[in-house]
Amino acid sequence: MFRDVQIQGPFARWEYTHTIEPDRLSACYVEDRAEYALRLGALGKLFAGGFVRRTLDCLFAYRHEFTAAAFRE
Repeated sequence: MFRDVQIQGPFARWEYTHTIEPDRLSACYVEDRAEYALRLGALGKLFAGGFVRRTLDCLFAYRHEFTAAAFRE
């Protein structure tokens, strides 16, 4: 497990946790958890919340597929 915490950057708050747990003898389960807050509070959430959520969902889906493919080779 590792965790990244944004000290300075585009989000008001960003904490990303990446966990790998054994699933069977030769397999594992990978979980990404991003906890964040947008700048400008409710206004940021209203105007950019959906876009940020969709972007992060696509990013994590791509990263999981890329990681899985790397281990299938």
